[in-house]
Amino acid sequence: LERDSDSEQLITHNLHGSLCGRVSPAIPGSIPAVFAVIPKVTVDFGAAALLACEAKGSPLPFVTWRKTDGEDAGERTIAEGAMFAIAATRKQDAGVYLCIATSQGGWSSSKVELVVIGELPTTDLEPKTELDVVFGERAVLSCGAVQGIPMPSVRWTSRVDTPSFDLSTRTRRDGDDLVFAAVQYADHGTYVCTASNTLGNHSVEITLTVYDGFVKGSLLARRDVLSASRVELDCQASSPTNDPIAYTWKWSSRHTASYASTEALPSGVSAARNGKLLIASVSLDQAGVFWCKASDSIAVPFRSPTQLHVYSDPEVLTSAPEMLFVSSGSTVTIPCYVAGYPVPTVEWLKGRSMPVEAPHQQIGSSLVLRGISARDAGTYSCSATNRIRSTQRNAVARVTVALAGDSPRFFGDSYAAYPTIPSSFISFTVQLSFRTAQPATSQLLLVNTQSARKSGKRDFIAIFLAGGRVHATIDAGHGAVQLVHPTEVRANIRYSISFRKQRRSVTLTAGGASSVTAQLPGNLYGLNLNEPLYLGGHPDIVLLKGLPSTNISAGLVGCIQDVSLTGSTLKLRTSVLTSRNVSDCAPWCEGRCRNGGACPSSRLDKGVNEARCRCRSPFHGTLCDVAVRTHRFCALQGDGCSSSQCSFGDDCVEPSA
Repeated sequence: LERDSDSEQLITHNLHGSLCGRVSPAIPGSIPAVFAVIPKVTVDFGAAALLACEAKGSPLPFVTWRKTDGEDAGERTIAEGAMFAIAATRKQDAGVYLCIATSQGGWSSSKVELVVIGELPTTDLEPKTELDVVFGERAVLSCGAVQGIPMPSVRWTSRVDTPSFDLSTRTRRDGDDLVFAAVQYADHGTYVCTASNTLGNHSVEITLTVYDGFVKGSLLARRDVLSASRVELDCQASSPTNDPIAYTWKWSSRHTASYASTEALPSGVSAARNGKLLIASVSLDQAGVFWCKASDSIAVPFRSPTQLHVYSDPEVLTSAPEMLFVSSGSTVTIPCYVAGYPVPTVEWLKGRSMPVEAPHQQIGSSLVLRGISARDAGTYSCSATNRIRSTQRNAVARVTVALAGDSPRFFGDSYAAYPTIPSSFISFTVQLSFRTAQPATSQLLLVNTQSARKSGKRDFIAIFLAGGRVHATIDAGHGAVQLVHPTEVRANIRYSISFRKQRRSVTLTAGGASSVTAQLPGNLYGLNLNEPLYLGGHPDIVLLKGLPSTNISAGLVGCIQDVSLTGSTLKLRTSVLTSRNVSDCAPWCEGRCRNGGACPSSRLDKGVNEARCRCRSPFHGTLCDVAVRTHRFCALQGDGCSSSQCSFGDDCVEPSA
């Protein structure tokens, strides 16, 4: 072996001759470098997009792509290493994409922004509309406000049953509109306006009906009613020829809806033949526009809408859980869905009366908490208020935000992926603490592997439970070595373990007891790892079963915390690459219970952590911060106490002796 300043010359000999070559020394554990070839890519709507990055490192990094908002273009995407292609781009494909390079030294990423320009033709009309005119009158058929990029062109076609009908001679164009100077019975039919540009087409159908006269009628334009009241609408009309009138009622939840865009009457609404419409007990979901159509056989029908406004108390609902666990430094959005009329105003408060302050912000009816820290933990209230006939009404939904500990919980089918163990080629140390509810079963604690070589073999390190004891198996390419620690693992007890590799020597320590040591076989002891580090499980259990000297059939049922890699703490919440079915293990209420309340310990065999403190009388509530109000009335009912007898939401408490 000969060495110069930049490389090494390797010479090998056998009976048949010599072979020499020059190699550059690899630096194990170096973090890969990655950068976007074109940081911002702009394409036309419908065209293909090609995103590219360049990744460098030794060994050569493994490159993956993902969109920052999580949306996936599905079968229209092709990802091959540093190249990422999207066929037939759409508006939703626009956004920021991450090119992620991963190697045994860690991972890094670079952003590529995709911009999709162009817009399909649209109009502000409903896809199907109707136009009723009297014989001999002027009629204008409008395509509405046409929009699109590039600006669309407009073309009119007709579907008229009259054999001799000629659209070009019967009409004239006025901009995008089609004009009849004096409609005839032969003009009765459907006319189609088609707006087109290079991206596509958009069509609107207008049905033209020619009548002899008008049906006259009357209907109130607006009704304001209270929720749960009885409502009656009366539509009255007369025919110019005294023909019988047929009444039809339609409805839409949109107050601006035209007759053509209405639908059948909602549940709980009935219509009579004499033009009357009845709602026995009106509700908020029946508000909207009710259209009455009165028609005979020869005249233009009478159509008129009534705007029905239903005044109701505000209602609030949030899709967030009662207890919301968040990580330190993260940003979370808490939605608040509001119903009621008049439309309620929404205000978010922390605690009972503290306004939300920057950097947190209320956007619409949702609350956005940014850069969350310990001081942001607490209960947040979404309050909706409106006025019904000069009376203020209020409704509240509450969500308690708790800062999640750095202790993920796994359920047997869970896993959490992190960057590869750094600088693992020559030596490294892994330390972690864990608890399990099922110590006797085979469960994975940690695994980090190399991509499979041509032979199908791979370097790896795996730490797992089997038969109630901690096992560690490592293979650096010359055969697997398994260490079994004698300490017996018991349920719901926290154990700290340490695995260390120093060249060929490997050591396993568990529970503070003595260490178990072994030597790697063969002349090579370099451990090549380039896949992600998995804790608590793995997405491919079949792969784990194929690793030599392991017997792993499932992931951990329990918790992992205090993970360090060669002395550097792994931030389990913020450093995770991807995960599945992972929750928080530490009791959320720890250190937060008031008035002598106790935070229950987290027993792994009892399911999800309890979501409230255990309180001492006379306090209750999530944090034991509410005093029980008692009244003599409810405390003296019969032989015992019944909270159903209490008013104002009070709790019933047995009288003391």
